Formats: sequence, C-alpha cells, structure tokens
Amino acid sequence: MKVALYARVSSDEQREKETVQNQLEFLRKHVNLYQLQVYKEYIDDGVTGKIPLHDRPYGRDLLHDAREKRFNVVLFYKLDRFSRKLRHLLDTYDTLESYDVNIISATEHLDTSTASRRFTMQILGAAAELERESILERTSQGRDRARRNGKAHGGALPFGYTVSEDHKIILGSDSSIAKEIFHRVANGETLSEVCQWLNASGTSAGWRYRRAKHKPASTWAPSRISKMLRNPVYLGKDSFKAKSGEIVNDAPALIDEVLY
Repeated sequence: MKVALYARVSSDEQREKETVQNQLEFLRKHVNLYQLQVYKEYIDDGVTGKIPLHDRPYGRDLLHDAREKRFNVVLFYKLDRFSRKLRHLLDTYDTLESYDVNIISATEHLDTSTASRRFTMQILGAAAELERESILERTSQGRDRARRNGKAHGGALPFGYTVSEDHKIILGSDSSIAKEIFHRVANGETLSEVCQWLNASGTSAGWRYRRAKHKPASTWAPSRISKMLRNPVYLGKDSFKAKSGEIVNDAPALIDEVLY
C-alpha cells in the first residue's frame, strides 16, 4: 500500500500554536507501525479548511498525483484537517474514489473501504462543519459584544485615527492632515490633486488588506479619498455592520456637519 500524507493548519490555528509538524510526526509513526510506503507529504500550512481541497496549493498537487495513480491511500491526522465543510469533503471523496484512492483518518480509525465506514465519515464530516460554524458564531458574537461596549474592530482604521490602550478609537497623529483633506476638497481640489499633494508630502497611505494579510499601501489613490469623504466616523459616528444589525458608537469628531 502506497500512501500520501496530508497535513493542514489554518492561520488561526497557527496563532494557537498548532503546527503541521505535530500532525506529521504522528502520521510518520503511524506508517512505520503499519509498515506502509509513503509516496509524498502534502502540507498546507496556514490554509483554511473551509475551501475545497483543489483550491489549496498542496491539495491541488495531491489530487493531480492521485489522478496519475501515484498512491492509493490518503492518510491524515483527523478528518477536520482534510475538510471542515461536509459538501467539500463528499466532493473530494467522490473524486478520489474515481481514482481508486481511499482516505484514512489516523486518529479516528476511519477509512472509506466499506459502506459503514463511509457513513461514519459523513457523520464526522458533519460534526467538523458544525464545530467550525460554532466557533465562527462565538467569535462573531464576541466581536459584536466588544463593539457594543465601544471597542474598535480589528479592521483597518480610518485615516487620522488610532486605538487607545483600552481599545477605543481616538484621534491619531495624522488627524490634522485628515481634516485638511476635507477642507481641500470643499475648496474645489479634485481627488487626484489631493492625492498628488499627499504623495508629494510623503504622507503614509496607511494599510491595505489582502487575503487576511496587511501591507503598507504604496501611494494614495482617488478611491481611497472618496471612501474617506463618505465615512461618518469623521462626524463622530463609528459605524459597524454586524449580523445582528448596525452598531454605532461615539468617536472623536474631526469635522462638523457643514464641512461634511
């Protein structure tokens, strides 16, 4: 029997000190115990389990090699390492079955070689999805509760503001520049002209977010100014759209209604 080892942790799990190495050590001991031949190790480190296997960097490679008949079993630590959505799990299982490849969970004593075991896999897959949804729900409720208590959310802050030690939104060192932006537009400057002024003065463009990672934005763009001019936080209304409805907290006002 030739097996492929698959290990995965998400970015959130990494922050909680979970590592793929823990999974790999267990899997290596497993194959040694049962004297299995390992074809290759596929490691998706910092990849969420809510996306399909074929959309993960090494998951895609695993499916390609399965199609090429390079192994006949996929071995992983636990079913939720393979997938946290039942629909994706079943789709992946159907794909691997068409390649004559079984899946085995090393810690749950589960494989898909019999009908009863496939049924057990579906139950465990549903449980993994429920666990994930429960975690997301608790996280969302905790975030909304913090927002109702006046704490700033974890996203990008409006230009000109920062966060205090008790996580409240306060005016930052760039607040005077933010106010100047409003005055310049009110006095007739175009958004492009305001961007030219900001870029020429070396004013930091703050942060931009992409796939949960934040990087410094290189230059100011008119779209950034346009969003800024429409943000009610500068009037003292820190608004946040939660699942339970809009949450509005007080914030230090930078301009008045007339200028806005």
